[in-house]
Amino acid sequence: MKYDFESVHREMRSVGLKTGSWSNTVVVAEALNRGIEVSSAQNGTRVLLRHGGVKHFWRWGHSDLNTQLAVKCVQQKEVASRILRGTGIHAPENAVFSADDVDRAWNWAASISPVVLKPHNALQGNDVFIGLESQRDFEVAFASVSRNSRSVLVERMHHGEERRCFVLDNRFVAALHRRPASVLGNGTSTIQKLVELKNIDRGRIHKPIELGHAESIRLARQGLSLESVPSAGERIYLRGILNIHAGGDAIDTTDELTESERNFVEQAAKAFPGLRLAGMDVLFPRHDEGVSPTIIEINHNPMLSMHHFPWRGEARDVASGILDIMFPSNRP
Repeated sequence: MKYDFESVHREMRSVGLKTGSWSNTVVVAEALNRGIEVSSAQNGTRVLLRHGGVKHFWRWGHSDLNTQLAVKCVQQKEVASRILRGTGIHAPENAVFSADDVDRAWNWAASISPVVLKPHNALQGNDVFIGLESQRDFEVAFASVSRNSRSVLVERMHHGEERRCFVLDNRFVAALHRRPASVLGNGTSTIQKLVELKNIDRGRIHKPIELGHAESIRLARQGLSLESVPSAGERIYLRGILNIHAGGDAIDTTDELTESERNFVEQAAKAFPGLRLAGMDVLFPRHDEGVSPTIIEINHNPMLSMHHFPWRGEARDVASGILDIMFPSNRP
């Protein structure tokens, strides 16, 4: 469904809703299309929806669809992993350590390395370190994570290509590949120029690629600089994290998943009663990497707009599915 987003934003402003979140906008657009009453709360960031005596709220992926117990379970990553493994779903072995407990953390990790380190409450891929094998690298990464987090999650590293899978009422809806910030060589332009060209139009939700110290280090490790000229068709990665907020690209891969892979995602969702809406980060075996699908994280407040406005691939109207389960009597 195509919407007139200028009109939608005017309607949002008229009821006191802010228009900075596209995850809010797509839900409001479909609600207005269905004749659902829309109003605002929390300084215009929370969307209140009412129809036929039923009411719900929506805010940047948060909603009242998920129970508090389900949310608490998936927020605690080590708990979620144990629940998954207890129901036969492949998930990483992990443990949480306090920020001053690096020695005990390394003693636990040494026998299962390589490992992944990240904040216990990691958001948007910040402070995530992968493939750590030596004690020195582990301690450096642990110190970095500890500077911004009171507890550190350490887990066994698994292989495969990550996909963000969107699930509603235990039903697979859509999938994305979140590609780290990168440029594609054309054989004539420098990396600096390729970044400038890519940043000319990043669409509604994709952030411009910023060039700084982290990008320079990443290029140097590849024997490159901003003045290097990649060959035609050569993709150069500037960051390591899968995050569109750091210049990455969301690419729709919904049709790529096999029936068994979709079933795996749906079975994982069923392990959490009360989790009606979720974004699951899954490693799938691809290109001789990985042995079986692995759930590495579950998000109870996933970003909708990536599915509506992918950088490449087909747009997926996941907002309609959300309103279907919020207001089943109002389905088109």
